[in-house]
Amino acid sequence: MNIAVLSRGEALYSTKSLLKAGMTRNHTMEVLDPGLCTIAIEDNTPVLYYAEEKVEDLDAIIPRIGTSNTYLGSSLVRHLECMNVFSVVSAEAILQSRNKWTCFQILAQHGVPTPKTFLGNTYNAEVLLSLFGKAP
Repeated sequence: MNIAVLSRGEALYSTKSLLKAGMTRNHTMEVLDPGLCTIAIEDNTPVLYYAEEKVEDLDAIIPRIGTSNTYLGSSLVRHLECMNVFSVVSAEAILQSRNKWTCFQILAQHGVPTPKTFLGNTYNAEVLLSLFGKAP
C-alpha cells in the first residue's frame, strides 16, 4: 500500500515511528506536509497537489493534524476521503475531538462514563451551581 503520514514534521519521533512501522510491513511510506498541499476540484473530481505535483497513487493516510492546523487539516482529510483514500481517522472525528463539549456528548451517547458536566451561560452561574453543587 502507498501510505502518507500527514504531518508538519518529518523529524518528529511519532512521525518517524509511523514511517518505520509501515516500512517494516512493506508499505510505501511518505510524509506530506499539509501546508504544502493544494486541494482542488477539476471537472467535478477532487484532486490533490503536493508541492505542485499531482498526487494520484495514495491508498491510505495517517493524519497527524495539530490543533493550530485543524481547519486546513480536516479539509484536507475530507478531500482525500472524497478521493476514496482510506484515512485512519475521519475529518469529522478530527473536528469532534477539538471540541470538549462535543466529545462529552459522543461519550455519553455511547455509554462511556463521564464526570457530571454542564455547559451554561456565566450570567446563570449561581443557578447552575445550585443544580450541580459547588464549583470544581
